Amino acid sequence: MSNISTLNSKLVSSIDDKYPIDLAYGKMGICIYFYYLSRWEDNDEYKQIADRLLDEIIDKLSNKENMGVAYRLAGVAVGISHLVKEKFIGGDINEILEDVDSHIFKILAFLKNEESNYSNHILIYLLFYSCLRFKEQSSSDGKYIFQEFIIKIVEIFQRNLFSDFSNEHFSFYTHKYQYFTSLYVISNIYDLNIYNYRITKIIEEIIGPILSTIPVLQVNRLYLLCGLLCIMPCLQNCTREINAHIHLLKEKIDIDYLVNVELKNQDIYIKNGISLVYILLFFIQHKYPDYQFDYNLSLFYNKINSSEAWNALISREDYYNVHRGLLDGFPGAYLISLFIKKHLQ
Repeated sequence: MSNISTLNSKLVSSIDDKYPIDLAYGKMGICIYFYYLSRWEDNDEYKQIADRLLDEIIDKLSNKENMGVAYRLAGVAVGISHLVKEKFIGGDINEILEDVDSHIFKILAFLKNEESNYSNHILIYLLFYSCLRFKEQSSSDGKYIFQEFIIKIVEIFQRNLFSDFSNEHFSFYTHKYQYFTSLYVISNIYDLNIYNYRITKIIEEIIGPILSTIPVLQVNRLYLLCGLLCIMPCLQNCTREINAHIHLLKEKIDIDYLVNVELKNQDIYIKNGISLVYILLFFIQHKYPDYQFDYNLSLFYNKINSSEAWNALISREDYYNVHRGLLDGFPGAYLISLFIKKHLQ
């Protein structure tokens, strides 16, 4: 962690015109990272870096020839929306994202012809974007447009649902084990009350296999538990069964074992490591306090800060290049570390 200034300098110098603009691995995520650093560390230099990155992203978006595929643009839209809500930047979110929305609409209009190119996690990403933007619309016409795209993506998502929805792998990876993200987004759409008949049918189709599942990895048990908490209000006739399975999963999760044994020393990132585990526990604690876990907050802080990943980021160029994004790299892990530190004080 003593190398964070070096890593930040290296990160800034490595961002050029060819650097992707997406949220998870590109400029949008790095922009958010430096905005938070500027606020939490009271550093105006970081804010200047973030402002510059945002200008570059906006310029890129204005050049239609350089626009990427729909899910990358959706990530940028989600990122900009977050910056507006957290008051890092000002402006009307619908005016800022007008061109982005328009370009995504043109791509999604042909989604049926391209659906084989979209994995479930990309469809989930597009659903989350559409749901978020639906909530941000101030006009009935705007809401109608996003409602139609939500319905369209839901239909495709349902057809592809059982292809790789519940596969458990030997190592934890958010794109491979999708219970929480899928159920979280589905529950958000249900809350919009625009397509609840179909959403209910989808949940009814998958709830049987879900309630007969106890993942091998404890981190996957935690992931599944969070997803069940999200959808429990959507199935009133299954509340007792879902609640029973949540408690069963909770009994089979040992946070100390999960952190110290199941996750390896360098597993500190949001994509597949200790940072994500903390986010899930924080999510439960604040949204579903009746189901929260007892855990030592210092355990997470020490695990992140003492990881050999920080030395590897400095000494190995190949490792650094893979782990410099918000989702799968040191920016996300460092922000989680700072967030935990604020709650330890």
